[in-house]
Amino acid sequence: VSPPLPVHRPRPVHPVQREPSPPVRFRAPRGPLRRRRLEQISQRLLRQAPGAVVIGHGPGFWAEISSDPPDDPGVVYPTGPVRGEGSLLRLFRAYTNLYADLSARSGFNAITRDPDFGVAFLNEFQDRLMYGSDTCFAGPGDRLPILPHLEGLRDAGAISAETFAKIAGGNARRILTRLGG
Repeated sequence: VSPPLPVHRPRPVHPVQREPSPPVRFRAPRGPLRRRRLEQISQRLLRQAPGAVVIGHGPGFWAEISSDPPDDPGVVYPTGPVRGEGSLLRLFRAYTNLYADLSARSGFNAITRDPDFGVAFLNEFQDRLMYGSDTCFAGPGDRLPILPHLEGLRDAGAISAETFAKIAGGNARRILTRLGG
């Protein structure tokens, strides 16, 4: 479920107020207001519905993995090493109901721009990361690189087969099973 929640004024969403609730997916905006808005919507939504699975994704969400995200909304995929602990990591550590979708290029960029950090992130949050594509692709050249990347990390021993299985489908199955799906 991806309700059209305005990031500056999050409101309770009826299905999230029941247990178990359907997952709620949100995107954070890009640009200078991103951090404040990401933390506002995340914390309000995560606090209002502690039993809900809240799934973040998109460039604005993933840019906050580093403590120095770009303020320029034109920078979609930040480059270079992840510096310090961004608000995304603080939120992940504070709220166990925060999950993340790695399927888009922004998720792929977040874990590959700093390979050592990316592997550590995948291992630390393996129970709350998932591949959940909202896009269909016509040909092999259009496919997203995240799954081959994860397979390569698994094959090299950087992540375990169990971690790979969780991210590539196990976590999503666990959430859907909880809902009776």
